[in-house]
Amino acid sequence: MPILLLPHLKGELIYYPDTSILSEENTAKTIMEEEGIKSFITLPMMADNNECIGFIGFDIVKEKREFTEEEKELLKILVEIFASVERRRIKKIKLKKSESRYNLFFENAPLGIIHIDNEGNILKVNQKLVEIMGASQEDIEKINIMKELKDDLMKEFFIDALEGKTGRYENIYTSFLSGKSSYIRAISKSILDETRIVG
Repeated sequence: MPILLLPHLKGELIYYPDTSILSEENTAKTIMEEEGIKSFITLPMMADNNECIGFIGFDIVKEKREFTEEEKELLKILVEIFASVERRRIKKIKLKKSESRYNLFFENAPLGIIHIDNEGNILKVNQKLVEIMGASQEDIEKINIMKELKDDLMKEFFIDALEGKTGRYENIYTSFLSGKSSYIRAISKSILDETRIVG
């Protein structure tokens, strides 16, 4: 970032109603003179963590111009609108990357993983869990734990998680879908949306 724009890193606007006052050593002055810029104002776009993610500038080329405090406030509002859009775009990109990493881990984990909602409906299972259960993924993902699970200890294991506790299960489990029996040692944890348990 050019030295002239460093104040943006602190969330500060940069305003020169008269660019001729810039020092001769300032490389920005040469650019201003070449472009015929008489006055300029730039305002930073800030992320939620107060990091500068860009800026919007306004150049005046015909004649020098002073911006009133009211005009500066209006420009700040305009920049905040653009910043809000940019923050959402960045969050969307980060969320997409996070989801990709999660899906990659979920599908390739060497352990069986099962995701249920707060009503006990199975939303998703990975391939390892399908192998353990000995049933198709489609059939497993139709199950409601609370209504259809026969093993009371396994049911309690899931209920603990939905109540915000850490569920633990270690026993021989027989799948009611396939009849396959496997030794299972498992841990369940709740998924929070801020403070609300969602699965």
